[in-house]
Amino acid sequence: MKTLMPTTAIRTIRLPLFAVALAAILAVPHAVAQNYPSGPLRIVVPFVPGGGTDILSRLIAAKLSEAWKQPVVVDNRPGAGGTVGTGLVAKATADGHAMVIMPAGYAAHGSLYKSLPYNPSRDLAIHVSGHDDLMVYLAKCCNPIRGEEITGFISRGKGIAVHSRDCPNVQSLLYDADRRIDVEWAGPKRGLYPVKLTLHTADRQGLLADVTSVISGGQSNIQTLETRPADNGAIIEVTLDIIDLDHLETIMGQLRKIDGLYEIERIMAR
Repeated sequence: MKTLMPTTAIRTIRLPLFAVALAAILAVPHAVAQNYPSGPLRIVVPFVPGGGTDILSRLIAAKLSEAWKQPVVVDNRPGAGGTVGTGLVAKATADGHAMVIMPAGYAAHGSLYKSLPYNPSRDLAIHVSGHDDLMVYLAKCCNPIRGEEITGFISRGKGIAVHSRDCPNVQSLLYDADRRIDVEWAGPKRGLYPVKLTLHTADRQGLLADVTSVISGGQSNIQTLETRPADNGAIIEVTLDIIDLDHLETIMGQLRKIDGLYEIERIMAR
């Protein structure tokens, strides 16, 4: 079984394999229509400017920017033998827009340092049998959340896109089945996942207040909320910060208890 580690936002490149990684990035820059990257990217270099890692990172950043048509910023964060900058990326939001480039020796940090802000073998890698240094990102068409069944799709020039197994794109065999790869969640729970829900409700005074109260009581934040009239009622569209599938199911269960709420639908595509 191939293993997807939790920090899908991280790309680790071992310097001797830099040319191979760069070739993969440039191979087919438009091979798969995914909404990634959706904005500027940051490559953290955990060393001072001017060194070998910094120079290679800037070369890679220029090529990524050219291929992806997005700004790619090199951010030097030296300190503690590379630990400061690497830890910064390990804690970054898992949206694929934060990366770290380190020499292969970073793997020894677990034995060299008694206390690290990250686990170098768990938080900063994806282990796929026979392959190293793969970029992994959550597909925007379905926004999988921790705890649900997932599948990987190898996309040339972009790495591995992780989809929910219920994703319409996967179910409709939109992609070449030969490029699928088994992945699974691993490591500790960390980070939040945006989940969009559509609520079909009655036009009842106080119902919106009941909805927001349930969400707040479920320890979730509301990113966006919109309402509009519908036949014999209203439609509420809300995007929540969710920890994992259990968290989502708990909140949806509580929402279903609200008087006048007829149906809840999770919107996969964005």
